[in-house]
Amino acid sequence: MKHIILLLLSLVALTCFSYSDENKQEKELTLVSGDSRDVVREKWGSPAQIDRSLKDGIPKEVWIYTCQFLEPCGGCTNWYYELPCYYLFFENKKLQSWQDVK
Repeated sequence: MKHIILLLLSLVALTCFSYSDENKQEKELTLVSGDSRDVVREKWGSPAQIDRSLKDGIPKEVWIYTCQFLEPCGGCTNWYYELPCYYLFFENKKLQSWQDVK
């Protein structure tokens, strides 16, 4: 009986730790309007492409993330990974908005 209780306690502890790790990963991927470029890089890594422009003296950037970074899948072909999945829009080095294009 003692071994069964220890086994159950171990399973509960493992479940709690894995749930905590999932929440941490989800939190790191969450974007917040106003995030700096460095914060976004920490959360999502480097984008596949960055397009820069200057409009009315305000520097603007569009960061393009492909499907490979955020949605890895074993059965996907290479062309799928090259498709844009997210556009992130920056103004004055701060995240303004984003668009999911999947």
